[in-house]
Amino acid sequence: MLLVLSTIIVFNLMDLLLTVRVLEAGGYEVNPIMSRLFDMGHVPAALVKLGIVGLASLLLWALRRYRRALEMALMLLVAFSLLMFYHVSLAMTYVA
Repeated sequence: MLLVLSTIIVFNLMDLLLTVRVLEAGGYEVNPIMSRLFDMGHVPAALVKLGIVGLASLLLWALRRYRRALEMALMLLVAFSLLMFYHVSLAMTYVA
């Protein structure tokens, strides 16, 4: 469980950094909530993004003895893995 949650946190940070690079290159944020936060600045968006995933990770860690917590953590890991795949494919589009 610790490895899964750690990977989610790292992927979340990578998503934030890659999104900032895309925005600075003239791209846009697809998520309307995060788009509004990025309109307010990178710091508010980063605090909200990192804070929500951090708190969710702490909650899942606190509930780690329950099977549902592991299932939720694995679903989050799949979601963030797909998001990383999206970022890589987006980067490959701009490189090619």
